[in-house]
This record gives sequence, C-alpha cells and structure tokens, in this order.
Amino acid sequence: MTSSIGNFIKAWRKAKKFTGKNLAHQAGISRTTLSRWEAGRTQPRMTELEAVLLVLEVSPAQRLEALSHMEAPRAIKLLREVGGEACPVRGDLLRIMRLRRGWTQQETAKRTGIAQSTLARWERTEDWPSAERLQLLCHALYANEAELAALSCSLALTQIPEI
Repeated sequence: MTSSIGNFIKAWRKAKKFTGKNLAHQAGISRTTLSRWEAGRTQPRMTELEAVLLVLEVSPAQRLEALSHMEAPRAIKLLREVGGEACPVRGDLLRIMRLRRGWTQQETAKRTGIAQSTLARWERTEDWPSAERLQLLCHALYANEAELAALSCSLALTQIPEI
C-alpha cells in the first residue's frame, strides 16, 4: 500500500524542524506509527491525522490537501462538506485532546461535571457546548492556543471540490 499522505506529513514535519520522535510524542501517537505513514505502508486514522496536523499547525489549505490524499470514506465525507457554522472536526479534536490526557469519557465527565452522554454527543459533533462549558472542558484538557481557536470558532470549509 502506498499513501501520499505520508509524503505530506514528512515534508511538513521537516519544514517545521520536528523529529519523528518529537512529533509522534506531541501528537500522542507512536514513533513506529508515524514512520509507517511516512513510508506509505499505512494511513492514519482521522483522529490521529488531526492530532498530527494540529501539532504541525498546518494551514486550512494544507489540511484540505492532506484530506484529499487520504483513501478513507470519512476523509472524503469531510472534504465534501461545505462550511457554515459547523466545523466538521471539532468533535474529533475534543476526542484527541481527551485521549492525549489518557482519560476515558467517563473520567473526563467526572472531572468536569459534564454528563458522559453529553460529552459523547460533543465528540460526535451531534451537539455543541456553550462557550462557558467549552471553556471549562478546554481548561481541564489543557487545550493549546490552536485547539482553543479551532474549537471556539467556525473553521468553515468552502469551495471544496467534488472527489
């Protein structure tokens, strides 16, 4: 299996002067996993890809480019969605942040006083928290500036070509 997504990740990693080990650690994935992607042997799952792209601080255009090289139904769906108020990756980002802390939904809910079922709906982007509840969750999950911005505002995808 060859995957050009790995070529993009490797190029962006080197441009940002990350070592494979450092990028993998910050994104919460194994170094072996990152190596397999870059070699084109496997493809990232969407949540893993989003974690890497966040650490690399890629532009919205680069994110779209990365998604266009994924051979996965979910990536294609995300590419075809047209913006608006909903950001297609917000729920995935919440999940990534929670997993990076090593917390279950239940543990996160307990620590933040949010019902586990509510957190699950947020991670599926079926519902979205108020600004106050989002702030509480971001604080508990130690969200960085890029994550706060992505979760707080609409990252509308517009004029996305059909695949």
